[in-house]
Amino acid sequence: AKGRLRASAVGEERETFVALTLRLGPRVAHLASSMGSKNPFPKHHEGAQGLLEFMVAPMSLEEFKENIWETQPRVFTAISKERKQWARKLFSSDDMWRLAREEPLEMGRDLCTAHYRKETDKRTSPTILKERGTRGKEEKATEEDEDLVSERELRNLFFMRDATLQLHQPQRYLDSLWRVCYGMECVFGDLVGANVYMTPPGAQGLAPHHDDVDVFVLQTQGRKKWKLYDP
Repeated sequence: AKGRLRASAVGEERETFVALTLRLGPRVAHLASSMGSKNPFPKHHEGAQGLLEFMVAPMSLEEFKENIWETQPRVFTAISKERKQWARKLFSSDDMWRLAREEPLEMGRDLCTAHYRKETDKRTSPTILKERGTRGKEEKATEEDEDLVSERELRNLFFMRDATLQLHQPQRYLDSLWRVCYGMECVFGDLVGANVYMTPPGAQGLAPHHDDVDVFVLQTQGRKKWKLYDP
């Protein structure tokens, strides 16, 4: 939750790291918490409220709302094999490469890149280099390309240039993520958006920072060394 907790994270060697962030937006009219007879959640979720109870266990949802929500940050570990497997199924590196093959992803609109160097305290956005002409020269992609990126180009950015890949609103492509966002909207009465961050082994995408909105960060794959700072 909020509380202006600053955080940074560095992926461990040989581990691709994937994190899903769920961001709650401006207050809107509270959505109906009842989903009717058709429950889109997995079997262990009893509707929208059950989703949040599952995420914050062993803390009760009542305690979370009263003592944590919008007042202080909190770290929840994967206390059960079930929760770990659930998080893994939300989004993985395989999903990223599959989307790159099947969907017309546009750089800037659908995803962006980031790379942070602690030594210089600078964040960069590695760009795609495309081969052009018969001489095999490389140059930056232009507007004529419509900024569409291929799986090969994304893999090059990721593995060769240590770029963190940020996918915007992945719930557009995966129903499982749409259900999670919808469930949270039902409980909190807020608009919920999502981003996926996929970071190469041993790399860091973002500088230490805090967000000015309420954010749930779900680690779905890999290992990372997290450093948390007091608000």
